[in-house]
Amino acid sequence: MTILGCILIAIGTIVAAFSSSEEWRKGGWHRVKFLVLIIIGASLIASGTWLTIYDGQKESAGLRRELKEGREAGAGEAASLRDELKESRRAYAEAKVESDKKFDELSAQLNAAQRQNSKRTTGEQMALLQYKIEQWGKDYAKNYPVMQSSVDKMHEEKIESEKERKRQETERQVKLTERAFPSLSLAKEYLQGLVRTYAANRGQSVTNTLTAREAVAAAGLRLNQASSVKGSQEVTDRAITAARQEEQSARMQVRTLLSGADRAIVFDMSELPGNFFGSSYKGAIKFPGKAVWRLTVGVDDNTAPYLKIDFTDSDGQKSGSLKLRANAGSDNVQNRSLTVEYGADLPVFDAGKINGDYPLSEYETRIQQVLDNAIGAQLLQVEERKSSDK
Repeated sequence: MTILGCILIAIGTIVAAFSSSEEWRKGGWHRVKFLVLIIIGASLIASGTWLTIYDGQKESAGLRRELKEGREAGAGEAASLRDELKESRRAYAEAKVESDKKFDELSAQLNAAQRQNSKRTTGEQMALLQYKIEQWGKDYAKNYPVMQSSVDKMHEEKIESEKERKRQETERQVKLTERAFPSLSLAKEYLQGLVRTYAANRGQSVTNTLTAREAVAAAGLRLNQASSVKGSQEVTDRAITAARQEEQSARMQVRTLLSGADRAIVFDMSELPGNFFGSSYKGAIKFPGKAVWRLTVGVDDNTAPYLKIDFTDSDGQKSGSLKLRANAGSDNVQNRSLTVEYGADLPVFDAGKINGDYPLSEYETRIQQVLDNAIGAQLLQVEERKSSDK
């Protein structure tokens, strides 16, 4: 219809074109034909256009409907596929569980059969070996005394061997201690002699806690004896009370001496031990104020006993240390030595002049030289400073 309308309008236009201007101005048939063709053509074009739009909308609606139906059908199929997949997975899981269960049952049956077979085989083997077991029992009963004697002898030999090893080690330690004792004991005694001489020159008194500490030890021994004595409770209680009071009095005396209340120099040390190995020996020389010289003994490299002195000054600060080590492990006297290790930062003394190894046979001279120099310098550090010097 749109095409027909366009043709009619074209015909009207042609008619108007071929009509003369005079005829067109006067009106008449030509003008009427033109107008009729134009109107009919326009109507046909409008109708055709409307029909085209209508058909397009109708076709579009149909396409949308078909698309919607396709989507709905696809969604349904997808849902159906998902359900089928879910069902397949569930069926697979159930089948797998059932399969695993059957496999476990078969494995258990197989293991049981294998164990049963092994037991049967073992039983048959033991039946064949029973006579050997019985023979072993007879031989064991027959040889038991001899075997027991051998075992007892082995244990005894082991015990004796350990005792011998300990005895030899103790002998070695005592032998090394005896070789080192003269030099280290001399160093300790010579040190006390120098301090006593210093105290006499300075007009200071010297006390020793040895007697008081021995009194503490004796009181402790009596306390233990009183506690173990069998008798009336009253007598035992009195003995324990007296021993405890005696011990407390002796300890108080030691504390009083160490407090320095009487401004004396205190020797707080006992005799050197008879075996330096494993010894916990500790001694000290306490000066008025904060200065203390601490003595310890020990063994280096399990062969060389030593005596060490750690010095502190009147302010309680470390002012040096001196270590005398007796290298007495060699059975050859010529190979034994005395090692001197002195460290101090004092302007009046050069420690390097006395450090070194010296023949142990010369210990008297060397110890005198070392202590004369080292102790002289350290004694300058123990004197309390005057307020103007601080």
